[in-house]
Amino acid sequence: MTFERLKFLLIIFFCYSILDSITIIVADEKISSTIPNADSSPATKNTLIINSSKLEYFPIEYTSVFETNDNKLNIEDIDFIGEKYWKPLKPNFEFNIHTIYWLKLNLQLDDKDKQAQILEWIISPGFWFDASIFIKKEKSKIDGKPSEWTVHNLSVFTPLSERIIKHNIPLIDLFKDSQKQQLFLKLQGFRHGRKSEFRHIKISSLKKLRFDDQKELYFQGTYLGIAIALVGFHFVLWLWFREKSYFWLVLMGAVSPIFFHAIYGFGITHLWPSLIVWNEYSASLLGIITASFYLRFSAVYLNLEIQYPRINFFLSIGIVISLMASLSVFYDMPAVIKFAPLLQTVLSLVILWVSIKLSLQGHRHAWYFVAGNALILFSFILWSLSQTNMINIDYLPVSVSHLTQVAASIQGVLLALGMVDRMQSMRQVILETQLLKEKQEKQQSKKMQHLMKIQNAELASANYALKEVDQLKDEFLAKTSHELNTPLNGIIGLSEVLLSDDNIFTIKEREEYLELIVSRGQHLRDLVLELLEFTKTKRDVVKLYPESFDVTSHIQKILLGFESMATKKGLKLIFEEQTDAFVFADVRRFRQIISILIDNAIKYTQTGNISLAIVNKDTSTEIRISDTGVGIETSDLQSIFEPFKQVSKIKKIREGAGLGLSICKHLVELHNGKIEIKSVIGKGSTFSVIFPSNEQFKL
Repeated sequence: MTFERLKFLLIIFFCYSILDSITIIVADEKISSTIPNADSSPATKNTLIINSSKLEYFPIEYTSVFETNDNKLNIEDIDFIGEKYWKPLKPNFEFNIHTIYWLKLNLQLDDKDKQAQILEWIISPGFWFDASIFIKKEKSKIDGKPSEWTVHNLSVFTPLSERIIKHNIPLIDLFKDSQKQQLFLKLQGFRHGRKSEFRHIKISSLKKLRFDDQKELYFQGTYLGIAIALVGFHFVLWLWFREKSYFWLVLMGAVSPIFFHAIYGFGITHLWPSLIVWNEYSASLLGIITASFYLRFSAVYLNLEIQYPRINFFLSIGIVISLMASLSVFYDMPAVIKFAPLLQTVLSLVILWVSIKLSLQGHRHAWYFVAGNALILFSFILWSLSQTNMINIDYLPVSVSHLTQVAASIQGVLLALGMVDRMQSMRQVILETQLLKEKQEKQQSKKMQHLMKIQNAELASANYALKEVDQLKDEFLAKTSHELNTPLNGIIGLSEVLLSDDNIFTIKEREEYLELIVSRGQHLRDLVLELLEFTKTKRDVVKLYPESFDVTSHIQKILLGFESMATKKGLKLIFEEQTDAFVFADVRRFRQIISILIDNAIKYTQTGNISLAIVNKDTSTEIRISDTGVGIETSDLQSIFEPFKQVSKIKKIREGAGLGLSICKHLVELHNGKIEIKSVIGKGSTFSVIFPSNEQFKL
């Protein structure tokens, strides 16, 4: 939509630049040389007489058209143009999306028809992106003032609240001031995919319009009630059987009523009165989406994945392509717009052929499909072909949309019967398969009894080992799932609160919720990183790249990264002995070890400070990280290095997987180093990491 408007503005700017260079300035009722002279031919007397014998008009033969690319022309300029520059509007007139069309029409009520005098008459220019109607008032007989023009905006993008007549079709009423009216219509831009008659002028009585709307509302209300009942019935069956075909049938049944409301224009009046742009494109998009759901349901119902896997593959690709092609409705791509319904027509014919073939092969549920879908497939094919302008469906005795709705109602009942029959057939096949399998197993069991006695001893020992491995795997998965699920539930819960329709939160409250979501996300990221590192350490795939480097400079950089985290909790980071010290280790893994210990110290300390000290020894360097946190019981000093191990007091303070210290210990030991801990309950803990200061270890 934005691309189309930008292109339209560039074209207008180009036309303006060319015309402006050759236009003479208008003054003293003289007009530009680019505008035809009004005196070149007499005024037309072709007038449409409105009477009640025919309450609906398409006055093509009474309408003259003037084409231009000059957007600067106003109604006074157009009224001054001579008749010889106007040409008759023919029924097969081809409109261009970029050209500006001025249409002229003279109307008069029949003086002899009293019914026509009583009726309220309305006019619609059709569905145009830019549409204006200019109505000329008669000259005043008292003061002799010149005629004036009143203008009405009748664009399809005019909000419902701003329309003179609250209707899905842009309308205004006629003959308010006099029984004779001269109209000029300025029209430009339309959506590709609409039929040509939607760009024609239509004159009707307001009474007939309301009567037709009421009949259509009764029909749509009846269909909506049937559709809701069928959708509810199929939804219950889906919950009961958990069959995928019910799921797609429920989606199709839910979207179909919305699609038909969009087709008949009730979307803007009943569903989305403020979504003007969506209302313009909803019918085409929803039609393709409904057809896509139907095709997907057909594939699952007919079991194409097993019966005809290649057809199922190409059907899936076709659905994706048609959905992507449907987006072209927002752009000036008429060939692509026609491609989507044409492709779905071909796919529907393939589905019909497959269903008939399966029926002839003895699949009873396929007969229900053929019976329930023959009419709807026929109507859908008619609609798709009409969208591509390959056939004209205006002369059918019944509307294709109404035919489709009636067929959909019948289809819902037949497919319900077919689904029940299909489920019974599937259960019968499953039962027969199970009986055959049990019989074969009994036969095999007699042959295997002797072999099983010989292998029992070996299997018993292997089974014991497998149970241990399985138990460790289950414990790992259970703990991992629990730790990952906790922050995920927090993120989902907070997001659902923010997305609720209540809108009761202040900006500050929303910021607090967003901060909690970020915190939960960061916690989830840390858990994932811990799990990845733990997996690497257990599989012994950690590679070290040791080198000799200065510890002090690296610790200073690490502390800068934790300064913000400590400040938020009111803690101080103290680097006590900033002496030069060198170790022989992997720099990345060294930073990881120190970062894990500092992170734990900050998170388990509520008040006080975190201090770091370096102690140089002959063949090693010791780094001490002390905190004033909660401390650790003496009985837990060794177990805290075990995977997933957290003491009770730490659990209450911080949620985590309990892998950090296990990873830390493993990395230190890979460097031929060691990690020690001293702790006093209520006073804090001190972790000492000892690294070799020379090439004491070889990789």
